[in-house]
Amino acid sequence: MLLNLPLSRSKLDRAAHLRSDSASLDELFSRAKIISMVADRFECSKSGLTFIPPELAKGERYFLGLSSSGEPYFVVHQVSDQKEFGENFQSLRTLGAHLSDLEIGAAVHSLALSQWHQSHMRCSKCGENTKSILGGSVRKFWSVALSIIQERIQQLLFWLKIVKIESCLEDRKSGQRSASQLLQALFNQVNHLKVVLLEKLLRSVAG
Repeated sequence: MLLNLPLSRSKLDRAAHLRSDSASLDELFSRAKIISMVADRFECSKSGLTFIPPELAKGERYFLGLSSSGEPYFVVHQVSDQKEFGENFQSLRTLGAHLSDLEIGAAVHSLALSQWHQSHMRCSKCGENTKSILGGSVRKFWSVALSIIQERIQQLLFWLKIVKIESCLEDRKSGQRSASQLLQALFNQVNHLKVVLLEKLLRSVAG
């Protein structure tokens, strides 16, 4: 009975708690070990996977996880109909048996993620283009994301306006501000809140 199948080995922590934090993902990517894929092939050398620097990364990026030492791993994937590849791009079948437990886990996860994303480029109901979010763990189509953002902004602004108006009325009663000053302050505060809320919601939806 085979207990140590080459493609079943993995030493990566998927670190799902980091996927919703786009700022953390950007920081991790800047110092990550990045696997490069074209179609279903991995960029490699004779000694194993080739890890590329962030500035050379092309394609969609997906967060794979962290090593036991906390080192981040990503894959960047380019969709391609290419049939012939050079020696520096090999399939997982060719590479798998020669990789460490950590590398094979990252490679298997990379292939699974890239194939899933490639087969879900459009919404299955409406056919709209989808976008990778949350470090590559989810796909959403942008028109729905924008409608959700707009709806949330309207709901939040409704309650914020009530709070600000009540605050301004209290200031008016106490004689701390004139009516024109209060109206201008209220206008400025609401516009500022719109910008802040939009930025936060865009980051949360886009990943």
